[in-house]
Order: sequence, then C-alpha cells, then structure tokens
Amino acid sequence: MRYFEAHEAIYARRLASGAAGWDDGSYDAPALRNQVERWLEASPAAKPGARMLELGCGTGALACMLAQRGFDVAAIDISHSAIAFARGMAAQRGLPVQFDVAEACTWAPALGSFDVVIDSHLLHCIAIAGERKQLLESVARSLAVGGEFWTETMVTAGAEVATAASSRRMDADGRVWAKLTDPDTCVDATLMEGSWWMPMRYIAPNAAVLLAEFATAGLEVIEWSVQAPTAAGEAADFRGRFRRA
Repeated sequence: MRYFEAHEAIYARRLASGAAGWDDGSYDAPALRNQVERWLEASPAAKPGARMLELGCGTGALACMLAQRGFDVAAIDISHSAIAFARGMAAQRGLPVQFDVAEACTWAPALGSFDVVIDSHLLHCIAIAGERKQLLESVARSLAVGGEFWTETMVTAGAEVATAASSRRMDADGRVWAKLTDPDTCVDATLMEGSWWMPMRYIAPNAAVLLAEFATAGLEVIEWSVQAPTAAGEAADFRGRFRRA
C-alpha cells in the first residue's frame, strides 16, 4: 500500500457509519463551498460551461455543486468507496460528472486540459517532495490557455500544530508521520529511532515555501492569503489562485 491509499479505509468506515463524506457536514454544503464561490466570482476562467477538474474529490459534494451550476466537471480520488458513493449521488441528481479512481500524480495525460483545476484538500496529503512536484507540474500542463489552479492547503504559519505524542510526529520539514505496527503494510514505511513510520501529511512551514513549490512547477500566482487557524493546535489554511507561467 502507498501511504495515500490509507484514505480508502477511512472513507469505507465513514460511509459504513452513515456519513456522507470526510466531514460531518451536509452533502449539499461542501467544506470548500464558500471559498470556491468567491473564486468563481473573481476568476475569468470560470466562464459558463468551463471545464473543471477536482483533485481529491472524496464523495463528490463539491463536484456535484459545480455541475449543478452548469460547469463541465471531472473529479478524481484515490478511494474506490468514495468514488462509488459520488457516482451514486450524481446519478440521483441527474448530474453528468465524470468521476474516476486515480492517483493524483498520474491523472493528467488521460483527462486532457481544463479551464480550472481545484485542489480539494489533496495537496497536503501528498507528503513526498518529488510526488508533490510531479502533481503540480501535471496541474500546470493540464491548464488550458487562460486556465487557473485553485488550492486550499495546510501551512503552519508559525503555529504549533498538535500531534498525538505516541502515534504522530512532525519532522523539521513539516512532514507528519503516523506510527506503524506492521511496516509491511506500507511501501513508504521509514525506520526512525527504532520505530516504523508512514508519511501522511505535509504542512508547509510558511507561505513562501508553498509559493516556491508552485513557481518551480510553472505556476504563476494571481492571489493568495493565509487564513489563521480557528483553534490551538490546528494548521492554518493557505488559499491561492494560480495560472500557467
């Protein structure tokens, strides 16, 4: 198993418990709705009928919202359970969303170009630097002329981000690790101080680090901001719009 494939087990448990997604909110009020609505108003790329791709769509709430507004939407996630649920919800609503199970770093060649690509809290789940670079370069290549990349991702911004002392650790680069009982369950298992650990998140230390990542991948900033955490121990949110450089 790759480290990011652990999301499948989480989604399977959530859906079996009666939840409709990663969070406990209403399916018709996706977590990114308010921010995406602001970007829709601000972005010339979000023209009527624009082709959009959601990365890390989960159970498809945001993709369905965009399709209801007339956009041509494709969406991917690593979780088979989440995608099956998303397809069912879109079918109930009569929405022609293209949902696919795919790894974030390998989707681009098959799906073509897009007016808007949305990172739906996926980027911080890609914890290995080379894979983050591959993902962002794929995003840049997939953008149509005038296209934009929208992201909301984690950043510490100087805050102390809480980790469970015995089962989580954060290294100096901002990578969060989960302790493993069996290293054979994850090909990314790493031995540190006598225990096996699996990478699970990347929380950038500041906005400058993220902006440098985007620039290296060929993405030029249009606007960005950092939303302070709402509680102690939480990460801040980096929000940004980018275009192909």
